Amino acid sequence: MAASLQGFLNAILPATVDFNLSADDWKNTPLATGKPSYGNIAPINNPTPYPIASSFDAWCIRPDVHISVGGPYSANVYSGLNPLPSGITAPTADPKLINEMEWIFNNVTTQANITGGSSGGYTYGGNFYSIGTTQLAIWELSYGAGANDPAFTQYLPAYDQGLADSLAALAKTNGSNFTPTWGQSAAVVLSPGGVPPTYQPFVVDVKTPDALGSACFEAPTFCGSKDSSAKAEFTIIKDAIVVTVTDNVKNPSKDSQLISGINFSIGSSSYGSSYNWTGCGSYTPVASANNGYISTISAGGAHTAGVSDPLTSWAASQKGNSFKVNSTDSKEWIIGPDNNGLYSNAGSSILKHNPVTLGSATFVIAAPGVGASTKISNVSFQFGDTSSCFSGGGLVSGVPCYDYTKPSYGCGGYSIATGCFS
Repeated sequence: MAASLQGFLNAILPATVDFNLSADDWKNTPLATGKPSYGNIAPINNPTPYPIASSFDAWCIRPDVHISVGGPYSANVYSGLNPLPSGITAPTADPKLINEMEWIFNNVTTQANITGGSSGGYTYGGNFYSIGTTQLAIWELSYGAGANDPAFTQYLPAYDQGLADSLAALAKTNGSNFTPTWGQSAAVVLSPGGVPPTYQPFVVDVKTPDALGSACFEAPTFCGSKDSSAKAEFTIIKDAIVVTVTDNVKNPSKDSQLISGINFSIGSSSYGSSYNWTGCGSYTPVASANNGYISTISAGGAHTAGVSDPLTSWAASQKGNSFKVNSTDSKEWIIGPDNNGLYSNAGSSILKHNPVTLGSATFVIAAPGVGASTKISNVSFQFGDTSSCFSGGGLVSGVPCYDYTKPSYGCGGYSIATGCFS
């Protein structure tokens, strides 16, 4: 199991980005930089904490909204792995537009399929799709039949109407349920001027990092009073560790069932000499980014809709090969699923930790030098109080996911009869 790619993009993408449009990199063949595309966008500020690239191949998704060479333009940034706000795309856009574009990015407009250099296009399935043909196909997906209006197509480089129609059909047939994984291209939407866009919005092709390794650990479900349960899914990428932490306790009744931190070590072995956390002492903050769906629970258990945002109360730190990621002010703790829309069991001990993070959170932790040989070990989850440098109290040691034949590392054995650790 791997960390959430959706969570990774939510964590590292900025909320807004500024860019200029150069005549050499906009509706010009050949483009000065990048693969064959309708344009190339190089952010000015590029405030991403984990930089993916310095420039991005862009395609227009609203032929009815215009933009001119120049700038700077300021655009809202949206990951295509999340539902887009209403008003960015045209009302006539295919509802699976982003999935279909991600299929195009990963099957048609790939580096391997480039034909004719930066002024050419792409060969796929025996057909050559020029920049103009590809852009027209994208307009057909994002705008519908009206995309063929000469008022729009006059701005396109040379195109073939029949091939544009066939490419749009291929994307609908093969891409309606396409979702990228690590190492593939994801769609990121830029909406200049906000929502609705003041200027032409784009979908840019963002190549995500390769997954160099992965690991999964879970906190056993204990019988009796120790009824906390959690999962941590790790992905190693170049110079960083991505971990998605999930709380699985449904409709919790107390704050000791909410996740307030996670600890782990890195090294060349998957298993440390002990599953007990021994990394107390002085830690040094490390660069990190994160994201979760933040919500507020009211008395009675009703809660606000989760808003995808950085978790301002969480931070990462390191001592040697040991890392801890925790909430530093008892806010935004991760809470498990509700019961039919309500946290009906939530009492005062939970309410005092508002706002909470719904379900899971993803953390991107800078770790220069990690790679394919890096292993995760000594995983432990902190529930509730994070005092005493993550020792005692709500600390639960992690075991490899789904391996219920192993002893629970000092916590007794797994019982098939009861379905939990004793």
